[in-house]
Amino acid sequence: MVPTLSQAVHENVEWCDLVCRSLDVTTGRSDVLWWTHDDAPPLYPDVITTVADVSYEVLASLLDDRPTCTVKDSFGTLDLSGDGFVVLFDATWVVRAAGVPELADPGWEVMDDPDDLAAWEQGWRSGGGAPGGLSPALLQRAPVSFLAERVGERLVGGAVAHHAGGVLGMSNVFRVDEADGPAEPDPNHTANDPANDTASLWQRASSAVSWLAPELGVVGYERGLALDALRDVGFRPAGQLRVWRRG
Repeated sequence: MVPTLSQAVHENVEWCDLVCRSLDVTTGRSDVLWWTHDDAPPLYPDVITTVADVSYEVLASLLDDRPTCTVKDSFGTLDLSGDGFVVLFDATWVVRAAGVPELADPGWEVMDDPDDLAAWEQGWRSGGGAPGGLSPALLQRAPVSFLAERVGERLVGGAVAHHAGGVLGMSNVFRVDEADGPAEPDPNHTANDPANDTASLWQRASSAVSWLAPELGVVGYERGLALDALRDVGFRPAGQLRVWRRG
């Protein structure tokens, strides 16, 4: 069964909430919005819409006292340009049906202790990811798996799988390429634009994620080369999202 757009949005909200709470950032939610009471971690939004028809008046009560903030419009329906916001990026929700994945590369493994996570985060930062957004406390959260790909003893790539709402969310995909050096952080939570290894990187990462629970569909959002690569390995577009930033 192919996951729905609603499941993709729900998983993303739960993942952002989990990351924030692991870093002692308090959060709140209503029937139409999720938000942080304090500044969100790097590359994470301060507000997420959870339905398509949120009115600006509802948003205003959260935004009026925030000179700097980021809003993830999960359905691409808002126009915040009149209130000091600019579009940070547009992206596409993607979903893939449950099923036995292609054989995962045996070089992928699940990180399970703080030292492992430290090595994983070093790889994430080497691949262009922003520091400070992932806490070791996440290792104790059952719905989260940090995946790493190794060549010999060297960590060369990674991803995160998050189980929520009957689906697996795939995010934080990165590749470490020593020849390229660090890349600019991508607000889409994907480090190091995989221009040199597009299809095989995403095939390996998505296969490794699905391998954890083949009975679950996989969801996420991407853009550019990563989006094209995911389409090549069975993901379908499910909807558009837009991230706005003020300040």
